[in-house]
Amino acid sequence: MGKKLTAEEIGQHVIAHPSTGFDQCSKCQGIETQGSMGTVNEDVDELVCTECSSVPEVKSRIWTVDVCRTAIAFRTIKVVATTEQEACDKAIDAAGDEEFGSGEADYSTPEGAF
Repeated sequence: MGKKLTAEEIGQHVIAHPSTGFDQCSKCQGIETQGSMGTVNEDVDELVCTECSSVPEVKSRIWTVDVCRTAIAFRTIKVVATTEQEACDKAIDAAGDEEFGSGEADYSTPEGAF
C-alpha cells in the first residue's frame, strides 16, 4: 500500500502523472495514489490506507433501519362557508394544496434494525 500525500506532493504528482488519480481513505480522509489502498472487507467497498487498515476493527455490516417521522405543523386557512362544520370541512380539503413548514418533529426507530 502507499503513503499519505501532502498537498504539495499531490500537486507534484498531478504535474508528473496527469492521467493518474487519487484515492481517499474512508476513515482518516488521507490521500494516496490511485490503486494503493485496500478495502475494509469483502462486504463493504470502502478504501482504507495502510495506517487505518492495521488498526483492528470490528467488521462493519450494512444495516437496514426503519425510521418513523411524526410531525406537527400548523397553518391558518381562510375559506368561505355558511356553517362552522362546512368551514372545517373545506379547510381540511384545502390543506392538501397548502405548504406546511417542518414544525416540530420526532424521529424514532420502532422495531430496531436488521
